[in-house]
Amino acid sequence: MTAIELLFFVIRICISLGICVVMWSVQPLLGAIMGMVHFLAFPKLVTILAERFGDKPIGKPTCSNGCCHNDDYEWTRSENGIPICKCNCGTEYATDGRQFLKIGSTGHKEPYMVWFKKRGWVKEESKVD
Repeated sequence: MTAIELLFFVIRICISLGICVVMWSVQPLLGAIMGMVHFLAFPKLVTILAERFGDKPIGKPTCSNGCCHNDDYEWTRSENGIPICKCNCGTEYATDGRQFLKIGSTGHKEPYMVWFKKRGWVKEESKVD
């Protein structure tokens, strides 16, 4: 667990306990339910807010075959400071800022997806080498 994950976990527990204690005075069962709902929903809320308002992409897009998602990629190496990952299908991709580049069989990089703050991952059509 990294320091930021530990910090979010402590904040999550404190807020959930606070909700539970405040709501307990109104109705004990409601307090327990609201505290548990907040504890379980907090990570998803943080992810949604970071995706919506953050500048950097969170996760990786679906692969070009349409079957691999964020957790199906494995970081394999770094090339000139650009991290390279491979999906379960065997296709390699490079991440360069907001761009997700597909690496062809010859080794050239072609644009695949680009991250936009409001729209998320969107297909990119121009060529890059």
